[in-house]
Amino acid sequence: MKNEEMLRENDVSDAFYLFNAFLQEGIIEKQEMLLLYKRPEVRDLVKSFASEANTVIIEIPEEKLYLVRGLDNPYMSYTPQELRNKIGGFSTSDGNKANHLIYLIILHVLAEFYDTNQVSYTPATQFVSVTEIARKVKETFVYVRNEHEAVIEELSSEYELNLIGAARLIEEYGLGKADAKDPAKTKSLTGFVFRTIEFLKEEELISYFDDDHIMLTEKMRDLVEQFYFDEGRKEKLFSLFNTSLGVLKEELVKGE
Repeated sequence: MKNEEMLRENDVSDAFYLFNAFLQEGIIEKQEMLLLYKRPEVRDLVKSFASEANTVIIEIPEEKLYLVRGLDNPYMSYTPQELRNKIGGFSTSDGNKANHLIYLIILHVLAEFYDTNQVSYTPATQFVSVTEIARKVKETFVYVRNEHEAVIEELSSEYELNLIGAARLIEEYGLGKADAKDPAKTKSLTGFVFRTIEFLKEEELISYFDDDHIMLTEKMRDLVEQFYFDEGRKEKLFSLFNTSLGVLKEELVKGE
């Protein structure tokens, strides 16, 4: 009995040690720590601590562990209100339309890096222009604004995205100009794009190569591979933004 109590104390102590390391660094890569985490009793305790803290552990087998905010929703695991506050510039009446817009921008960012024809999750390119992302996001919403609502509803249903809600929001705020003096501060689609990318930078998911070009961090690449999309949904979502909506409309019509 005494040995069991001692073992239990050691498990709790080791679990606290690991969880504290997570809180300090957000990642564990040291081999001795990975070996500690392999012990079922310690691993279960660490996962319990993580759950209580509204966080989740992402495991890259034999290599590293990440501690990230809870991954139970598609909006980077912030509550809808928290995410709107982080990005800023939205009014209180925008509600979840704003969250759908942010999610669509994030998908646009990822679609610029990944090739839907690839079997692997290796990015197809290393650097992407923020100005180009803003331009392509604008193209999407210009199309949504001009297309018949029934067509957009069908595309939204096919791709499980609220294109109409996000587009209506852009109707209110306007597209904005990428060459504005400080586009990130504008209350426009361009401003939302730049601030969303800055948010991804703060979350250590992307980094800037220069003033206009971004690259995915190792953390983002690992999370995309381990969590964000199952293979079928990844291909559908990325194809949505790597293909014009007009072409997708034609394909849907053909499939009827």
